[in-house]
Amino acid sequence: MRMIDYLDRGALLAPERTCLIDGNERMTYSEVVAASHNIAAGLLEGGIGSGSRAAILAPNSAAAFTAVLGVLRSGATWIPANVRATPVELAEQLTIGECAVLFYDPVLQDVAELLVQAVPTLTWSIPLDAMPSGTAEIPDVLEDSRREAILGFTGGTTGRPKALVASSRNVEAMTTALLAHVDIGSPPVYLAAAPLTHAAGILCFPVLACGGTILIHRTVDPGAILDAVERDGVTFLFLPPTAIYMLLAHPTVRGRDYSSLRAFVYAAAPMAPEKLRQALDVFGPKMVQLYGQSEAAMICTVLTAADHVTALAEAPHRLASCGRPSIVARVAVMAEDGTLLPQGEIGEVVIRSALVMEGYLGDPDPSVRAHGWHHTGDVGRIDEDGYVYLVDRKKDMIVTGGFNVFSAEVETAVLAHPAVAQCAVVGTPDPHWGEVVTAVVELLPDTTLDPDELIAHCKALVGGVKSPKRVEIWPKLPRSSVGKILKREVRDYFWQGAERRV
Repeated sequence: MRMIDYLDRGALLAPERTCLIDGNERMTYSEVVAASHNIAAGLLEGGIGSGSRAAILAPNSAAAFTAVLGVLRSGATWIPANVRATPVELAEQLTIGECAVLFYDPVLQDVAELLVQAVPTLTWSIPLDAMPSGTAEIPDVLEDSRREAILGFTGGTTGRPKALVASSRNVEAMTTALLAHVDIGSPPVYLAAAPLTHAAGILCFPVLACGGTILIHRTVDPGAILDAVERDGVTFLFLPPTAIYMLLAHPTVRGRDYSSLRAFVYAAAPMAPEKLRQALDVFGPKMVQLYGQSEAAMICTVLTAADHVTALAEAPHRLASCGRPSIVARVAVMAEDGTLLPQGEIGEVVIRSALVMEGYLGDPDPSVRAHGWHHTGDVGRIDEDGYVYLVDRKKDMIVTGGFNVFSAEVETAVLAHPAVAQCAVVGTPDPHWGEVVTAVVELLPDTTLDPDELIAHCKALVGGVKSPKRVEIWPKLPRSSVGKILKREVRDYFWQGAERRV
């Protein structure tokens, strides 16, 4: 299926059902389909269609998502542009992507004007309040399922960003896996508060295919999210763990009605087991974890709602896993020489699946396809029951006094302390040990913490070698637009001026 076919299927099921809600604005499926045709026709009349690329630069809104649908109906490629990126970063990405059209929210007009000047191929900029409308006939062509549908960007912190090519085949595999493993409601009501330029936007497409309603929030506002779940009968909610921690810290979180909620999905990072227990206690047996990455769309493994319940009752250690392979993925653990490792052994997590991107634009990277597998860069193991446990990122290994310490294991121990909201564990320079395990923590509101108390807490859980030797309390940890802790920025803070980083 083409990505636009999901909208058309939803319109076939329920043409007059509400498709998009954005504040006081509501659009039915019929209205969204008509808007997408008008935008696509306007683009085609302007010479934009198959082979062209169009970016949407805007905070979450119904207008922005409708522009995405118009771009997809025209046959052009969608470039999701991150509103939190700097104009320099955006200009580099759109130049690499040879972007021809930019849709933008009027509040970002200054940025749009800079991009028009900086990106040689960008010939048309369109404010969302003045989108094109035409009468050209929209061709209903058979599309190669591996054709470029989305051009996303990853990396860029250590060099030129890479453009990854995602196809309708990737989205179809993701949709199949989501609907097979997750009860999103019938029809679903999906609350999209995380950025639509990332996972929250891709998750809209299975909702459209079911004729569901997408409730769009501009930002992650814990109070507004809790209000919406009660008021609007939300059945399906997706947030990264850091945002879930914000919900759990909200003063009214335990006084709400969550009876409509069928699935509360978290991804982008694992949740600390203690925080996950709190979430299960508050929201009920509805938590679902998805594991994937930009290069392998979201659902390589699933820790289902039933898995959470079983783990809580019978196997609490499974709360630290990211589940078992989804029905569309084969997941294994590989040694450096390409040998697949047996259960229990630690190595790099590798994947074979239609979820895996088609490749990097103009920059094939054999390392991510070595030995016939997609290499995630994650270090992990698989237990005897097929559950996958992520131990760390390969680049996040801390070597202290000759011992290898996986920072993710230490972070789990730090997050088990009741005063800690979030943390990043990194190696910091030390003249004797080379580097020492250092925990940088963000506390829950109205709490205090003595660093020595946290060190003692971690020693009791992971031992002296792995426990932090240094603790810093920061008012706020740096985060990406999707809520991930930017560990590289934390690490760079401690290593600035050093001749080497290990």
